[in-house]
Amino acid sequence: GHILGDGSIDKKTKTIQYSNSSLDLLNEFASYMNKEFGIKPRIWLQKEPIFGGTKWDKRLENLKEATFGRNVGLFYPRICSIILFALFGVFANGKEKTITKEILNSNKEFKKYLIRAFTDSEGSVKYREIRIYQDNKVLLENICVILRELGILPSEIKTYIKRDKLRHYISITSFYNYKKYVVDIGFTSNNKLLKIEKQIENVHKNKSFRLKLGEPRENI
Repeated sequence: GHILGDGSIDKKTKTIQYSNSSLDLLNEFASYMNKEFGIKPRIWLQKEPIFGGTKWDKRLENLKEATFGRNVGLFYPRICSIILFALFGVFANGKEKTITKEILNSNKEFKKYLIRAFTDSEGSVKYREIRIYQDNKVLLENICVILRELGILPSEIKTYIKRDKLRHYISITSFYNYKKYVVDIGFTSNNKLLKIEKQIENVHKNKSFRLKLGEPRENI
């Protein structure tokens, strides 16, 4: 899920890279890769954002040395992608990313964590809404298929233009729908989780909304 989001697998070398500014997500990715493969990453701090590609500033010994707000890249050797491809098919190859038949046929528990990692990387929390972005429309369509299988109803895919490029997103709205997402799937990103939990708490305190749901007046 992280690789399908902010990660990548190099088309030539098949090395894995995951890049993010969130220490929550970086630590999670590094922890799982260490657990599954027993491999620690090469860690690089990215230079300040510039146009024309990614530039790396310096190598770090550990994530505690990361600069707040700056992207960090985690790099892993070819053997990791070979094993992942054997398990899940070629789901990422350079800029080409897809939900393979192996992923679609996996169990629901796996799919929950895949969606969680993908949304942590590619999603945002708006006012009473979880929004998931993706340039690859087919990939987003398959994310919708998995969400529906998990009992969560996303919106139709919407499009917009950003920096002269067509982009796509879906929304998870309605109280019970995004609450189910939080309860069943959740976020690793503390910022996203705290934001949506606060919104859910505020809805629970809204008397008119509770009456609309049919809750007895004596309970309000």
